[in-house]
Amino acid sequence: MGTFMKLIFLDFDGVLNNDKTETRTPDGFIGLDYENVRHLNEIVKRTQGRIVFSTSWRISYTEKELNRFLILAGYKGP
Repeated sequence: MGTFMKLIFLDFDGVLNNDKTETRTPDGFIGLDYENVRHLNEIVKRTQGRIVFSTSWRISYTEKELNRFLILAGYKGP
């Protein structure tokens, strides 16, 4: 059998943020919640999965910008 890559399809709104999130994007929209990103770190660590952005944020931001937002919010994954 071949090797399989584990993928995590990641939405941002309602997953990495919520109505109590205080951080903001450069455009003033709700940013990412540090606690939710901490949980994402744990999921990535336990599953060794790779993130695929399935968020509507891909329309407004590049993959590089999305990765930067994650890192600024405490993301430690690959």
